Amino acid sequence: MRRLIAWVGRIVLVTALTAMICVAVLLGYGYAITRPAPVAAYAHPASARDVGPALAALRDGDGRLDPAATQAAFAAVADRLEGVRLVMVPSYFYDLLRAPNAIGIGDYMTDQRAWLEAQGLATEITAADTEAAVATNAAALVRLVRESGRPVCFVSHSKGGLEVLAALIALAPAERARVRCWIALQAPFSGSPLADVWAGDPLGRRFVFGLLELMGGSAQSLVDLTTPVRRADLARHDRAIAEVVAEVPVLAVAARLTDRDDWRATSPFDLLRQWMEAGGAPGDGAVPVESAILPHARYVVLEGLDHGDTVDGDRPFGPVLSDDVALIQALFALVLDAE
Repeated sequence: MRRLIAWVGRIVLVTALTAMICVAVLLGYGYAITRPAPVAAYAHPASARDVGPALAALRDGDGRLDPAATQAAFAAVADRLEGVRLVMVPSYFYDLLRAPNAIGIGDYMTDQRAWLEAQGLATEITAADTEAAVATNAAALVRLVRESGRPVCFVSHSKGGLEVLAALIALAPAERARVRCWIALQAPFSGSPLADVWAGDPLGRRFVFGLLELMGGSAQSLVDLTTPVRRADLARHDRAIAEVVAEVPVLAVAARLTDRDDWRATSPFDLLRQWMEAGGAPGDGAVPVESAILPHARYVVLEGLDHGDTVDGDRPFGPVLSDDVALIQALFALVLDAE
């Protein structure tokens, strides 16, 4: 009986703590959009190559991805994933979703992983602390590649993309040869206005730094996402990034959230999107379009999607904005296309 009471007590404690952190995150977003909007500081990387037309060829007459076309496109490159370890590197604050996802409540990359595993491919989501500094998690990914008995393909989301990039830069060319591909979903390669506000405003900084401490994370993880830090990092590693992209097939995926007539399709990121647009930085509600495009890499821009739609295309009130399986099929077809 004592063990049962202790077990129930731990569940209640963890649930209450998780709920408190979720409320704190929501308050943080609300606080951010009361600050001045960002300035237009995100330039298009001239060295990047748009492969949007190849994605458009997989859409039907209504502009949606055609499942038959994406299935065929994936089948054409599927042999390049034989024996590959598919490693998903999640976004900032994914730790809030880890437990719900594990018991089937969450839907973070769930459909994508289920379909890939049905094809006989092994998938996993990294166990790293998503509130740790980029360098900390990048070091773990370096070890993962070096110690893996199989080739690795990364699918990253948001902050996870910065960690994969740092890891690939740190790897020697012979080690990078073990990385078969990388799909970077909505990574703030040039920074995020939200991070700029939270890290630059005294009250916002105290609030978010305190939240990160509560979650066992690092304040550096927020600083790592700011525009000045990210722009300096891209400039410092420009040659190394060009070498990475030349050696590893990379596809950067950006998204631009737009207004919709159907209220059921309203995005939780819509207010943030409007705030970013007011400051000259259109994007997905968390990352500007230009920031998600990695210099020297191939890229696509997904219209009408928010920062979470690439990992879960269902909106809260029911409409499916993006077919999760068709999208991952299409993105693998693009990243593994030799052309």
